Amino acid sequence: MSLQHNSNSKHQRKSLVLVVDDHRLTRELLKAYLENAGYDTIEAEDGQQALERVASHSPDLVLLDLLMPVLNGFEVCRRIKEDRRTTLLPVIMVTGLEDFDAKMKALALGADDYINKPLNERELLMRVKNHLRIKQLTDDLENAENVIIALVRTVEAKDPYTRGHSERVAEYALKLAESVDLDKDGLRVLERAALLHDVGKIGVDDAIIRSPDKLTREELKQVHTHPSIGIEIIKSLSFLSDALGPIQSHHERFDGTGYPGKLARENIPIAARIIAVADTFDALTTERPYRRPVSTEKAFEEMRRSAESGQLDPRLVEKFIEVMTRELSHRKP
Repeated sequence: MSLQHNSNSKHQRKSLVLVVDDHRLTRELLKAYLENAGYDTIEAEDGQQALERVASHSPDLVLLDLLMPVLNGFEVCRRIKEDRRTTLLPVIMVTGLEDFDAKMKALALGADDYINKPLNERELLMRVKNHLRIKQLTDDLENAENVIIALVRTVEAKDPYTRGHSERVAEYALKLAESVDLDKDGLRVLERAALLHDVGKIGVDDAIIRSPDKLTREELKQVHTHPSIGIEIIKSLSFLSDALGPIQSHHERFDGTGYPGKLARENIPIAARIIAVADTFDALTTERPYRRPVSTEKAFEEMRRSAESGQLDPRLVEKFIEVMTRELSHRKP
């Protein structure tokens, strides 16, 4: 395995490529191309050995010959792509076959690319680079989602009554957002902000969060700090930067008397106004330590009163009721 200098960062792990071919000279050639370009490599001389290397070394990409003993490339590709743990592992088929049907079969089995021998070094390296970039983006997204899930679980561990609350708020918020034509990027930001809108409660006393009694003025002051605490918790996570505004503002009131910034009307980010509507509905329709849940119809009545009093955006409340009424009618037998 080559351990050459990585020009990006001396601390950054270099991508590991598994080279699978039953011809030693072909393996050596591919490894030379890759190692000269700064990649680490491991090798396998047949299909079974390839699967063992995938399991033991977790490569970032596989260059896979098609015709091999023990297990051919088709079978290796199929097993990699059908395994939940490796389904996103890029597989580039490398073969001397000039056979269109073989190419289509490989792609149908999930191969990410297909290169014919004899190999062109520049073409090979460009394709490897492109697929590794896609994998990095996928890994970053998966890691980001894992961070979000971990934060949500930490919040819910403080209060068993709110188990599932964040996911439900996100679900309701997305339904409402789609009905007001929020764009794709806006939906992504909204979902993350909705999932994490209560993350700041990690910093609020457990006894206050779980209290079945009416909170004192001092206790309410503590609860009102949770949007700002949430920002402090996640502001160092660059992939969540777009969600900071909605998280901080989801307790602003439409009339400008909310917290923490006393923003009003359209000065409140639309994602925050949507989350406020979804949050209110879930709070009303689920059991809490201080009250029993109400029916959907009663929740709608209460939400309309909240809009009239200046808490919620009246237009979004009416749109939400319209969306949920339509959905509930479709669920009835």
